[in-house]
Amino acid sequence: MQFRLVYHGPLKSSQPGKQRRRADPVTDQKHEIRRAFHEQLREVWAQTSVLKESEKTPTSFAQMIERGDHERWGADRFPEREKRYPLAELVAYAHQEFGHEWVPLARKDYRVHCELDITLLRRDGYGSALENGDLDNRTKTLIDALKKPSSINEMPNQADKPRDDERPFYVLLEDDSLVSRISVETDRLFYPKMTFPKSPRRLDERVNDDKLVYALVTVNIRGWYPSFFNMMWL
Repeated sequence: MQFRLVYHGPLKSSQPGKQRRRADPVTDQKHEIRRAFHEQLREVWAQTSVLKESEKTPTSFAQMIERGDHERWGADRFPEREKRYPLAELVAYAHQEFGHEWVPLARKDYRVHCELDITLLRRDGYGSALENGDLDNRTKTLIDALKKPSSINEMPNQADKPRDDERPFYVLLEDDSLVSRISVETDRLFYPKMTFPKSPRRLDERVNDDKLVYALVTVNIRGWYPSFFNMMWL
């Protein structure tokens, strides 16, 4: 399965190895970028027939995700055990964390991995990508925004509530261990400063203009172990 996601706006560097506080501006920015990808991934689910039309009973879904209590799993939300529910609803219920219900597309129980080809257009000059800033750490920010947060420290605020259109919240990855290959190509961005397109929602407008980017992310999802489910849409 292949599709493309886009992002335009500020892209700061992650700071590996440092304890992040809730007020960390990179954490805030990651979640705003995550919100920009959420809007596109919601459309991927809405426009891809095998995702949109896929339904399962709570019992069969619990067996697929290897929940030992599959006969009772989700009974509070899905009391009709033999009724078929939309797949996104079941996934969202299974991934409730930090006050959100997440819908990751690439998940371990799907037995799939994800390849990312990133084209990053930026303003910070020609030459070696490493000479023009820590490309690896900026790419890490982008990838972190594609996955479900793994801890409360990856959320901007413990009290952060999902917006009305973020129930559920769509993300690409359950976690970044599912990324099997990353390719990054960089080039110069020629948008005049005053005509750079507005970012989805308001991001940190104080960021140095040199940190503005236009990113095209080509996603390839492939199965590592064939199953009845992932063969239907890979």
